[in-house]
Amino acid sequence: RVSRVWTHKTTSVAVKDARGFVRPAPQGYLDGLFGNFAFNPLAFLLAEKKQRREILLKAMDVTATKEAIVADAGEDVPLPPSGPALEMYGEAHKFFYSRRTDVNRRLKQKQAAAAEVLKKLPEGYKPVEGIDEMAVATRELISEKETEIAGLEAEKRAAAKAAESRVKLMDRIAKKEAAIAAGKKEIAAFQEPDIEGLRKRVEDLRLLLAKAEEGLDVAVRQVREITDIRCMVSDDEATLAGDRDTLAALPGEFDNETLAFEETVLAGLKGQRKDIDDEQTRQRIWNEHVVLREEAEDAEDQAGKLSFLVERFGNDLPAQALREAKLPIEGLAIAGDDVTVGGILIDQLSAEEQMRVTLSIARAMAKELPLVCVDGVERLDDEHFAEFTKQAASDGFQYFVTRVGTPRKGEIEVAAGKVAAG
Repeated sequence: RVSRVWTHKTTSVAVKDARGFVRPAPQGYLDGLFGNFAFNPLAFLLAEKKQRREILLKAMDVTATKEAIVADAGEDVPLPPSGPALEMYGEAHKFFYSRRTDVNRRLKQKQAAAAEVLKKLPEGYKPVEGIDEMAVATRELISEKETEIAGLEAEKRAAAKAAESRVKLMDRIAKKEAAIAAGKKEIAAFQEPDIEGLRKRVEDLRLLLAKAEEGLDVAVRQVREITDIRCMVSDDEATLAGDRDTLAALPGEFDNETLAFEETVLAGLKGQRKDIDDEQTRQRIWNEHVVLREEAEDAEDQAGKLSFLVERFGNDLPAQALREAKLPIEGLAIAGDDVTVGGILIDQLSAEEQMRVTLSIARAMAKELPLVCVDGVERLDDEHFAEFTKQAASDGFQYFVTRVGTPRKGEIEVAAGKVAAG
């Protein structure tokens, strides 16, 4: 006997058996008999897909916690602290499915980018080892060769300038030599007068003074001229010696073959450097390809891990939750809003199979008390109603069945909350 008492502020329940034994914790005892959810098989069978899914989830009474899901996934998942297992797994499945979609999109982008970069390289290209060291060595050789050629070009310019100076100096030397020779010839032909003798003669020959003085003036002028000539010759000789020294110090004719050879070597080095630069460019492209390929491989690894989690929360754990619910229906599954048995939608099963599945769930939900309440039986068509009465007649359960309509033989009529006939 179960009695419940309501007051304005409280409510209480008492459970007593036929011998008068009062059950402690009566509400817990009743929950153990009935469960905490009243499963109406007809409401489940006739409901819309989304409502049917919600009824089944609630009836299963299998919960999952965010903590357990995070531990299983190995990373955080945006979920409430706890909830119906299939709903929690479904949210986790959507979360990882969305992430996998993003990762797969990134994977395709990286693969496409890697392929496009690879098209820039020759077919079958493999990087040359040590190309950077080769580039440095070649640049150093080119720098040394350019310095050497610059020196040779400076020598060439100096040689050209020396050739001009040589012509001028040789012309000047020839003129100086001619002037010196003429001056020496003039000096050699010149006889130096006896000035003292003439002075005596001037004294002795005062009569010839005027003539002697005239001769003296001429002689003095000649001596001065000879002195000037001697100075000029001395200067020309000094200049000639300097010009000869300068001429001797001038570089010889420039060897153009040496410069041409070195320029040929330099051109070869520059060609080699261009080949190396081209190879370095190819290697930079190759390195870009390698980075993209590694990123694609990383994305592929992530996609694989996410695929495992998608499968885990989309199939494995929901199947485990259904097994833990101990529903006596093999192949029962929830996919989105669809409830299936053996992969077939409940709506596509035969009337017999639909009723068998629905009543099996109801029996499993009844727990210890073999009692099933069926409300709204008038909504069943004749085929389903016949199948319901057939399956309910011999399963050992007691059914409370209600319907709206005119009472039939053996039915109890309830009107306005009271038993009207029966």
